[in-house]
Amino acid sequence: MTTGTVTSVIDDSWLKVFGDQGLYQHSIRFVTADKRWISKSYTNLTDGFQSRYREGDIVDVIYNPTDPEEFIISSSASILGPTVFMLIGLGFISYSAWLVWQF
Repeated sequence: MTTGTVTSVIDDSWLKVFGDQGLYQHSIRFVTADKRWISKSYTNLTDGFQSRYREGDIVDVIYNPTDPEEFIISSSASILGPTVFMLIGLGFISYSAWLVWQF
């Protein structure tokens, strides 16, 4: 993991492919552990009409060491969503198991 910089933001939300969600292209620049500079576009689907990142923002980047152009931007939102759904699912499973156990 390393840090990168958002160098540009392109608003593609006019496409409206995903309903009311915004679609943004972010250019991200970061340096790998072996000192290679990577600049590549990153598509981000947001839950509103505003980009999650602005030009100049510093972001945490998780990249594949064997192919650094394969990367994701790490954020609390990208971790929070799946965690919440997992907890809700576990709640439903636990409640269902409790119901079965009662009868």
